[in-house]
Amino acid sequence: MRATAFIIFFSLFFAVYGLVNYYIFIRGWQAIPFGSPWRRPYLVLFLILASSYFAGRLLERVWLSWASDALV
Repeated sequence: MRATAFIIFFSLFFAVYGLVNYYIFIRGWQAIPFGSPWRRPYLVLFLILASSYFAGRLLERVWLSWASDALV
C-alpha cells in the first residue's frame, strides 16, 4: 500500500509540474512572433530552466559544489 501511495503521489506531482511548465512554455512561445530568431533560444533556455532543479538535486547526490547550488 505504501509503494502505491508513493507512485500515485509522484505521478501526480510530475503530471502537475509538466502541465504547468507546458502552459508557461506555450504562452511564451505564442508571444514570440513566427519566424523570429528568438524562438530557438527560448526553447533551449526553457528546457534548461525547467529541468535545472531536478538536475541540481541529482548532482548534489554525486558532488556538492557551486554548480549544484546554482541549479537548485
